[in-house]
Amino acid sequence: MRHAIALAVCLAAIWIGWSGHFEPLLLTFGAISVGLVLYVSMRMKIVDADGNLLVLAGRMARFAPYLVSKIFRANLDVARIILSPRMPISPRMVRVRTLQETDLARTIYANSVTLTPGTVTVAVEDPDIIVHAITEENAKAFEAGRMNRKVAWCFEDRRIPG
Repeated sequence: MRHAIALAVCLAAIWIGWSGHFEPLLLTFGAISVGLVLYVSMRMKIVDADGNLLVLAGRMARFAPYLVSKIFRANLDVARIILSPRMPISPRMVRVRTLQETDLARTIYANSVTLTPGTVTVAVEDPDIIVHAITEENAKAFEAGRMNRKVAWCFEDRRIPG
């Protein structure tokens, strides 16, 4: 029940923040919208600690700086490869065992891999993901698993070193 209340508070805050209106009719429409979303979410059984917006915001706040720096460095690497006259690519497919236990965390990891230039998540085959890497160095980096550990640490298991 605590997660449902947190979701309702988050949805109401988002609605008020985006609308900026405090007229009774609009507040009523907002309350009805929040209630409807909460009802549907509870019927779908997706209101839990994993789907709690407050928890997700905190987790993403810890993970986002790492991901942004990784994306920035990967952009520089891909630009270097493209601008190199030799075009030093050596494409590889790598199977990486994920450390994440929930579908949400596994999805965040797979999408983070795809957001990083030079790599694409090709498939998710529980508990592995298959990654296409543009160079052997990229493939080795994902086999080493730093991003994998970071996502697992951030989203589930605090015992896994980040």
